[in-house]
Amino acid sequence: MNPFVGIAIVLTALISLLLLCRLLMKREVLGAELARKMVHAGMGVITACFPLMFVESWPVYALSGLAVASLFLIRLIPKLRNDIGSSLHGVERFSLGEIYFPLAIALIWYLGNHQPILYSLSVLVLAFADAGAALIGTRFGKRHYTTLEGHKSWEGSLAFFVISFALVFPVVWLLIGVALINSFFIAILVVLLVMLMEAVSWRGLDNLFIPLGCYLLLDVYQDMDLNKMLFRLFLICAMVGLGLLFRKRTALDDSALMGAGFATYLAFVLGSWHWSVAPLLLFIVSVFVPKVREEDGRDPIVHNVNVLLAILGPGLIWLVYYYNKTHNDMFYLYNIAYAFEYFCIMGGCFLHAVSDQKIYKSYLKIILYTIPYLVALVAIQYAYYYDFMYVEMVPLVLGGGLIYLLILFVCRCDMYSPRRWFLQGLMATGLSAVVLWI
Repeated sequence: MNPFVGIAIVLTALISLLLLCRLLMKREVLGAELARKMVHAGMGVITACFPLMFVESWPVYALSGLAVASLFLIRLIPKLRNDIGSSLHGVERFSLGEIYFPLAIALIWYLGNHQPILYSLSVLVLAFADAGAALIGTRFGKRHYTTLEGHKSWEGSLAFFVISFALVFPVVWLLIGVALINSFFIAILVVLLVMLMEAVSWRGLDNLFIPLGCYLLLDVYQDMDLNKMLFRLFLICAMVGLGLLFRKRTALDDSALMGAGFATYLAFVLGSWHWSVAPLLLFIVSVFVPKVREEDGRDPIVHNVNVLLAILGPGLIWLVYYYNKTHNDMFYLYNIAYAFEYFCIMGGCFLHAVSDQKIYKSYLKIILYTIPYLVALVAIQYAYYYDFMYVEMVPLVLGGGLIYLLILFVCRCDMYSPRRWFLQGLMATGLSAVVLWI
């Protein structure tokens, strides 16, 4: 097909879809949420057909860029937002999902240009499973779990799993040609992991995480040995189950707990079992550390996915760098980042609302709680390197952590403000990065 004809067809279909949903909303046939999900599913079906319409890549990138620019204009100009964009912006919650959608399309097209089946399948999972989960969760959701934006329902997540499995399993088995039993477990593992991505997403980021995660996971697992696949399925179930088992004992909300389980699983997959020790120990210790309560002493402070990113982000940077470059020194930097984060978390627990007279006793408690964690990381580094050459991590983390906590205490910075977590993540990244150049 001529690429210009294909572009014209796509633009006509998308504009017609928006106008149709606007008309149905105006006549009160559709509610705001249903209209938004109808646009969501329709856009997914249209973009899933790109491999049938385009041979070259530039039309896809051009359409994605045009879509991002147009959707930004619709969002910014009130007249457009209330007219043609009413089906996208009729819901009250803030979301940039319509912006992430075309960005995701361009990214997975780039990654999967030579695997059109995986590209289309990933887009369709986003189109139908995500929309179905939202609608079923809104209509039938009775049991909820907490997230950054309030809550989601277990019924909605179950709907996401069932719809995704119904899409992935037959495609992997019949179209890609993987053996039946392998296809079954590939579908379960991929769908479970993508469901976790959807559960921890916020502000519309599921429109980016779901298709990208689905594509990458299918690309990796379609050729994997069945025994390895079963072990990874057991591992992710164990990580998530462990988090949910102790959900009442930790300071993380439910979506952050799922994110922590996913991050530990990712450390094992991209690195090795050695890489999963630091986040796993961090979680286990957090279960036994007393919760910090609000100033009125009633409700405990609960942390969301933003805090989790500040804690896990620096380590994930070195993990991804190792995965791309296979540079073994990254494991040392990874452990430094986690050890620093651990020290600062202990600091938040023992320095929260502490008086000036008790600050030195609090610092002593922080060090005593941190030393066993550092010893465990030094031991795991010996198992990884067969050398104690990186034992200087102990004074480095203790020194850097003490300086950071003293700065927070002197400046009277709120120990649980968003700024504190951002600075902590930044300093963990900086401290570990400085070691790289020493």
